Amino acid sequence: MRAAAAFWLSTAIVAGCAQIDAAAPPPPQPSDPVELGKRLLAQNRPDLALDAFERGISDVGGAEALTGAAVSLLKLGRGGEARRLLEAALARDPDLAVARNALGVYHYEAGRYAAALAEFRRADELTGGADPVIALNIGVAAAALEDRAGDKPKLDAFDYDVIQYGHGVYRLVPRAAETTREENSS
Repeated sequence: MRAAAAFWLSTAIVAGCAQIDAAAPPPPQPSDPVELGKRLLAQNRPDLALDAFERGISDVGGAEALTGAAVSLLKLGRGGEARRLLEAALARDPDLAVARNALGVYHYEAGRYAAALAEFRRADELTGGADPVIALNIGVAAAALEDRAGDKPKLDAFDYDVIQYGHGVYRLVPRAAETTREENSS
């Protein structure tokens, strides 16, 4: 009788645990505002990411939080503010490749291709050439610089888009190539 009671009691406990697991709430949001900001950027929510990074700046004020806020501002079209935050981040950590790459994107979008190329090359040095996105950014900025000098055919028809690949990592993609890729997949 005791064995049967113990069996039913343990079965009820296991069944109760299964019900608890099934009804468990989703995992809590990260308590680190910088980590939350990264997740929100990955979900293409730069407005909410900016709020999280600003909390991170006030909490810890590190270069990573400043860079995250700057990337959010870039995505929101607020380049001037982004540049100031990127410069502040690089003043704290001059070897932060993500900030160098983002500053390169800022310069590229502003038409300062030589400055963009210099920042992309510095970011590439900092990563040891291991980041193919930064290498592509170097190529695009170099082509734009050559185009401006008249050494190459005009690239105006391509109209580049800035595409985010991970936190603070951007790739410059010709809009014409993106359209062709979308048409081929249809």
